[in-house]
Amino acid sequence: LKHLPTGIVVKCQETRSREQNRKFARQILGEKLDEMEKGGESRTAIKAERARSKKSSANKKTRRKYKKLAEGKETAVDGAGSVDATANKTTQSETIGKPVIPGVEAPQP
Repeated sequence: LKHLPTGIVVKCQETRSREQNRKFARQILGEKLDEMEKGGESRTAIKAERARSKKSSANKKTRRKYKKLAEGKETAVDGAGSVDATANKTTQSETIGKPVIPGVEAPQP
């Protein structure tokens, strides 16, 4: 499709149907004309800005989440001698006096 006053040409080959392709091309042409006429106030610009702000908000939330998780791990490791008492079921009193060597089992008393 060609917009005669501006000379903008839009081609669309989304589907095999000529009617549907022309419909899509008219829609794209309308969006381009709206963007040319209104600039930053056009519907597509507003939608793009909304999507950009939504994505940045989600990224901030993700960063906060991982920062909080990292801080939680640091406090668990720096804690009272046990790495994670609920997960490993080991306390400071059980680990004192027993050297732990990976791959080597300690003799049972």
